Amino acid sequence: MKPVLTILTLLAAAVLTGCSEEAKVEIADVIIVSQDRIAFAENGGKATVSVACPSEWTADCTADWITLAADGNSLVISAEANATGQGRTASIALQTGADQKEIQISQAWSEALFQLYVNAPGAIDVISGGEDFTFSVSANCDWSVSLSDGADAWISCSADTQSGIVNVSVAANDGEARSGEITVSPVDAQGSGVSATLTFSQISKAEDPYYRMLGSFDLYAERWYSYDGNGGGGYLPSETIGTAAHCTIEEVEYPETFLIRDLFMDGTEIEATYDTGTQQMTIDLGIRCLLRETADGTTWAYFPVAIDLVSSGFTSKKVTGELGEGVDETGESRPAILLKGFDAPDTAFGLIASNGASYSSIAGIYYADGEMYLVKTGDATVTD
Repeated sequence: MKPVLTILTLLAAAVLTGCSEEAKVEIADVIIVSQDRIAFAENGGKATVSVACPSEWTADCTADWITLAADGNSLVISAEANATGQGRTASIALQTGADQKEIQISQAWSEALFQLYVNAPGAIDVISGGEDFTFSVSANCDWSVSLSDGADAWISCSADTQSGIVNVSVAANDGEARSGEITVSPVDAQGSGVSATLTFSQISKAEDPYYRMLGSFDLYAERWYSYDGNGGGGYLPSETIGTAAHCTIEEVEYPETFLIRDLFMDGTEIEATYDTGTQQMTIDLGIRCLLRETADGTTWAYFPVAIDLVSSGFTSKKVTGELGEGVDETGESRPAILLKGFDAPDTAFGLIASNGASYSSIAGIYYADGEMYLVKTGDATVTD
């Protein structure tokens, strides 16, 4: 799935992501606008600004040459023709009971300089699989967009100068890292030399954190525990610290999901998600990973869980993994996925089984405990 990003979407995510329920209440009335600066030509016109706010909002402007009209989740701004003989400015105040936002307005006169605002960051990082972007342009004269040399081979863009919307599509990158520019420029000579440039930098597939998490891995753990099948068990000798479980991580849907196969036991399938922002994998424990019928006809469901090896209690939770380095059994440094989230008392990781009536530990497999990570097999030593 190719991500589609707009500036308004990114702003909303920045406000809401990672907040507790209590924190969300505190910022419930925050106002987010698609543009906070509008430039009108001398003959006036209209501009539409998208407004994102969970509560009712009002808009006001003291300038008599500006007219405002609310239209659902949008604010329509109209400017009269400018006959003052000079450029002029105004501001619009958006307000709720807990927040306020200003939109700056400017209008040219026939002898005023060109004005252009691009509602986007100057530099944009793109994942290797490609992404779609949308940004807006506000200007007081005609404008156009252009691509830097060679960028048209992997960046395409279309501009609607009436609405001020520019759509950009960046293709997937199967080669080396690359960068290109989109420049927004005035068409008339009066505005020559004034432009806005957006730089798109795209990593290669080999550099992409998502793809670096794919492959064959050994699970390295600080300690290993084994149940004996009779309600007892114990830690393996300290000299056995190392890897005692193996798996493969496969692509499901780039850049969002993985499948971890055969961890602890052949046939298991554990789903994991990936966040391109934090570059973290999330393993949702407690979800069934295998269904198996034994010789006596009993059907057992297997679940990956976090375990308290003292009380034999277990819990489901979210465990994260991020790229780093770890040593294999030979002491060689290799790429690894560092696993975090096994907090006391549930410091161990492994499988439990259920026959529908009760849960039990599984004899014959090992349970990882303490610090642990998935160390990649078959890769060269990590170097800076």
